Amino acid sequence: MKTSAIFHFLLSDFLISLCTAAIPMDWRVSRKLRFESAHAATRQYRCKGIVGESREETKQLLRECELMMRTGVMRESLALIRKAVPQQLEEARLRYYQRDRRTRRSATECPRLSDDLMQRQRDLSGSTSLSPYSTDLEYNPLRFPNYIAQRRCLCEGCINPGTRQETLHMNGVSLKSKAVMTKFIFWYRENVGTANYNIRDVDVITIGCHCMIGFI
Repeated sequence: MKTSAIFHFLLSDFLISLCTAAIPMDWRVSRKLRFESAHAATRQYRCKGIVGESREETKQLLRECELMMRTGVMRESLALIRKAVPQQLEEARLRYYQRDRRTRRSATECPRLSDDLMQRQRDLSGSTSLSPYSTDLEYNPLRFPNYIAQRRCLCEGCINPGTRQETLHMNGVSLKSKAVMTKFIFWYRENVGTANYNIRDVDVITIGCHCMIGFI
């Protein structure tokens, strides 16, 4: 009985090794990089790295952090990070280091609301809105957490429900897409070499886009 159990264990171990060897190396490395990158990026969402100047201050910061992580903005950010691949995280870092503060609109093309798009986006996400937007990761090494979700308006005007295309005016009124923003308190550090995030500051997050109407 004991010999049979050992034989089955060795056989299963051999089959697992055989199947693993059949998997392309680049795919296995990609999966490993994805896990490590997502793990590192989500670590802060468990409030790891918040340290105050005293034990009492650290406890207070942790309580504030736990409350912040329960908000919709942070839950959406965490879900986006978990689905991200290393390339998306790298692109977010590049956008930070190559940022142009004068460029506020996404480079993504303004979508046309086709029937196919409507069926694929049954949850009525930002791409099927009358003022379409995309959700991207934004990176800031001085902020805690480093990665958050930000909405980007895709159109200058609004989508005409009749034509399902972008227009800047309809029925005698002008239409313009405008970002919806909210203020949020984050923790910051003075520079990348500093370990503690002990500076509270208010930042603005874009949570959506809406259609502004004005008379021509």
